[in-house]
Amino acid sequence: MVTREAFQEAFDRLFVDGAIPAHIARRGYALATEDDMGKVLRIHLLIERALKNGIAQSVPWPDHLPRLRSFGDRVGLALALGLDPDLKGPLTAINSLRNDFAHEENKERVTDEDVRRLRSAMIPNHARIAEEMHELSAKMARDFGLEIEHMRPISELTPGNRWAFYALAVLSGLEFREWGLALPGKA
Repeated sequence: MVTREAFQEAFDRLFVDGAIPAHIARRGYALATEDDMGKVLRIHLLIERALKNGIAQSVPWPDHLPRLRSFGDRVGLALALGLDPDLKGPLTAINSLRNDFAHEENKERVTDEDVRRLRSAMIPNHARIAEEMHELSAKMARDFGLEIEHMRPISELTPGNRWAFYALAVLSGLEFREWGLALPGKA
């Protein structure tokens, strides 16, 4: 039986030694961010990077792409280049919340309504598969005796961590696009 300390030490070593790819490590840092604004901004940045990478991989001469000034412009070009249209709704919801944090003086927390808006923008099978995978991971963490806030059952997560969970599932959909794969759960 692996002890909690041994598991945590091995996990920490993977991050320090670089065995976990940087794009996965960045997700962990985003999840570990304590404040909701930091979580939203970090995840938005990861999604923006994935969009830029997907666009660059979809054209023969990416060096000749114009500088796209807005997130909406990047999403529009990605859609024109073949991004799954089912990702437009969740990407719009993510960008909307990012804009709320950037431009509304009193916006400090992710609300249940923010989570509902993002969850309802996702295709049902994508959200369901992501939820099932999270619940399996949460069970594994409990089996190891790990108390990690974002590894609790979805129903027990704070609104900020629930939103981050769904937003990272959308990011996974973008990364599938970069690799030329279909979204999970799509016919």
